[in-house]
Amino acid sequence: MAETKTPFDALKEEYVSLRSEIAQSISFQHRILLAGYGASGAIVGILASTSHLSWIGLLVVPFVFSAMIALWTVECNRMVRASYYIGEILWPEICRQVGLANAPDWERWIRKTDGLAGKFGLIQDRQQQIAVWVVPAVISALCAGSALWDSMETGKGSLIAGSFAVFAQLLLWMWLVYQVQFASRLSKSPLTPLPLEERAS
Repeated sequence: MAETKTPFDALKEEYVSLRSEIAQSISFQHRILLAGYGASGAIVGILASTSHLSWIGLLVVPFVFSAMIALWTVECNRMVRASYYIGEILWPEICRQVGLANAPDWERWIRKTDGLAGKFGLIQDRQQQIAVWVVPAVISALCAGSALWDSMETGKGSLIAGSFAVFAQLLLWMWLVYQVQFASRLSKSPLTPLPLEERAS
């Protein structure tokens, strides 16, 4: 006789699956950062070993970092989306199924702004932003400035092309930084469990 699954069993399986997805996303975020820093370091190393730094080669570095940040943001959003669903819908429904009121809630605790949770969250957010966009932005600015200087010495055509590329990168970086900060704010925004009638909608 086949075992009949209860609503609680289905909720439990979904909870475990989403927790696994969050852990996987965190792992991917770390790999993306390592790959981005590694690729950029390799490019700078190759350029430094040549007798003349190519302005085109230097402009590759900011684009590599841009791709790194974009991919990281995708994974961060995937993680935050899953955690929101757990905190606002899934966990409250699990607690309701088993008759628990005011059960401990990890997703809400890590978003507290006071006490130890608030301190942990502040440190996490600051260090994360430094690693994800502040350091890459500084390196990219140095590479873009060097590329622009090199293009001035190369010729007028190179200067125009270099200026256009730097301007395009500036616009791209402004958008990427906004996306990173938006995802970061979401990850530490307090959660409020949805009313029962809204969980199924």
